[in-house]
Amino acid sequence: MTWMSWRQLRTGAIGTLVLLGVLLVVLAITGVNLSHIYSDYRSCSGLACTSDLAHLSRSYHNIKLIGVLLILGPAILGVFWGAPLVARELESGTYRLAWSQGVSRNRWLTSKLAVSALATAVAAGALAFAFSWWSIPLDRLGLNNRIDPANFAERGVVPVAYALFALALGVAAGAMLRRTLPAMAVTLVGFTGVRMLTQYLLRPHLISPKQRSFPLSDKVGIGIERNSSGLHFNVNGSPSLHDAWVTGSKVVDANGHGPTTAFVNQACHGVLSLSLPGRPGGPGPGLHRAPADGTGMDAFRQCVSNMATRYHEVVSYQPASRFWELQWLEAAIFVGLAALLVASTVYWVRRRLV
Repeated sequence: MTWMSWRQLRTGAIGTLVLLGVLLVVLAITGVNLSHIYSDYRSCSGLACTSDLAHLSRSYHNIKLIGVLLILGPAILGVFWGAPLVARELESGTYRLAWSQGVSRNRWLTSKLAVSALATAVAAGALAFAFSWWSIPLDRLGLNNRIDPANFAERGVVPVAYALFALALGVAAGAMLRRTLPAMAVTLVGFTGVRMLTQYLLRPHLISPKQRSFPLSDKVGIGIERNSSGLHFNVNGSPSLHDAWVTGSKVVDANGHGPTTAFVNQACHGVLSLSLPGRPGGPGPGLHRAPADGTGMDAFRQCVSNMATRYHEVVSYQPASRFWELQWLEAAIFVGLAALLVASTVYWVRRRLV
């Protein structure tokens, strides 16, 4: 039965492995070149350093597309490997032939899942490992923040966990819907939704973020919104933290309370007296940054200076040192979800399929 499962999967698997092999060769060749450039940069001086650093940056951007494949790859595997794995046989009715020849439902499903899960883990793991190794010079130079959401899903162990989850989701959707195309659509939408929810809502709180205080400055995204009661003061940017993922920021006083409208109106009376335009595209209050003209700029700076006497900015962030801790926690969540989906599929095949 295992051999039969491999024969059904081999066309897609061989195509994937060929593509994987090409990508690994490209990463190996360019990675060795990056290592040499990095070594030259470490021992360079003067203008040569600028040239080597620019070369490293160009090389990274030229090959960044492979990193994108690590983000899209799990969804592709779930859609084209997972969804048809069971749905195709249920659609055609060929599963009845296997069951009528002494192959139990458990063995039929287990062999399919085992072969496809192994191939998925090997493909995703090999590419993630190769890309992580390839990026080492860039990480060491600070050209790439690996804990940033744009890079986090391309490194470490989470690409493997994503791929296994996508595969399990595809198999479960195929078993329950019994149609390949609807199962593929559900897999794509479901995987994308779970990934986005995890990245934006769950990951920032897997570990309590650290916090750091900064004085208010007109150099960082200060915004002022005029409404019916006066002015509302907020921060639309954050100070740059090296090798950290900034998850949020707020303006508070020593007791952790945000600025009141009354205090903002008093501290920023110069801005309040200005005639500021409304929101672009229509009338009414709008968000305003520092005015461009001299009078407006002076009033804006005085506003920020007055606010800084009582309030400061608190930035929440995840430091780079937590990269692997976050990786293992998130990977455990996705592997756990995959296990639940597999258990649901087993139950469905054993109890609900007739």
